[in-house]
Amino acid sequence: RSEARARAGGRRGQPLWAAHTPVMRVKDVMVYPVKSCCGISCGTKGALVERTGLRYDRHWMVIEENTGKMITQRKHPALALVKTEIPAEALCSADPSVLEDQCLTVWAEGNGRAEIPLCEASGRDTPKTKRRAKVWEFETEDAMDEGEEAAMFFSNILNLKARLVRFPRGARRPTEVEFAPQDATHFSDGYPFFVAVQESLDAVNEELSSKGHPPVQMDRFRPNVVILSGAAAFEEDRWAGLATSSGCEFALVKPCSRCTVVSVDPATGERAGREPLSAVKNIHSGKVAGYHRKEWDAAPFFGWNCVVGDESVGR
Repeated sequence: RSEARARAGGRRGQPLWAAHTPVMRVKDVMVYPVKSCCGISCGTKGALVERTGLRYDRHWMVIEENTGKMITQRKHPALALVKTEIPAEALCSADPSVLEDQCLTVWAEGNGRAEIPLCEASGRDTPKTKRRAKVWEFETEDAMDEGEEAAMFFSNILNLKARLVRFPRGARRPTEVEFAPQDATHFSDGYPFFVAVQESLDAVNEELSSKGHPPVQMDRFRPNVVILSGAAAFEEDRWAGLATSSGCEFALVKPCSRCTVVSVDPATGERAGREPLSAVKNIHSGKVAGYHRKEWDAAPFFGWNCVVGDESVGR
């Protein structure tokens, strides 16, 4: 089984994990190849760690054809119905030869499928067209268009002209200077890794139950790493980092404020009301959590954004 240890206090670059720190269990590892689409559960096999995230995590993004703006579940919840698949060996291995003839597959019930070669040089529409892509404050003119098959697949699902693009090789999208000044990510919302804790989800579900609502699964929150801590809910607010038994060290750098995406039901691709967003806000707003930042007081928070150092790459 995969284990992890938490370190309280301090930040990256300070002394590592004390012997008395609690041993936890990694429940799941998730990779989301296409931003806002379904993820891939890697189970106990895990996925290769890179500075910009897990191998192939948010490596692709759907954009508006005319503007290059990102398309996400915030406005297009139907993306929640798009399943993704990458062979396990491609997610775990650093050997480039493993990628030969391997594909990212996207599909949705009743809407067919599309295959995108993992090797950039093997695309069906080579040489690939470069496109403008925008995700929040980041904009690039060099995103790599993945061709007509993928464009038609997403355009049909979304009922608008859409393109699938790959994060450009050699580009760098920095994280927030205040929280992670030396780090970068791809098409994620802002950070390369996101860690969530099962006991905190249990607390959210208790709040939902008290209001007469059904429980939700962890996939609503789209974490990369799910931890069974054996501790109280939201105890992760006291952690500075996590170290896994494989030798990977995650620094927890910023709590994650939540948006309406968590209110999209992955099973239906529809948004129903404000839950579980309201439940999270009731029990773990910035004010309740005691983050002591006035601009965070009214926001709901669940999970932590993380980064890793060079020593964790390839783990």
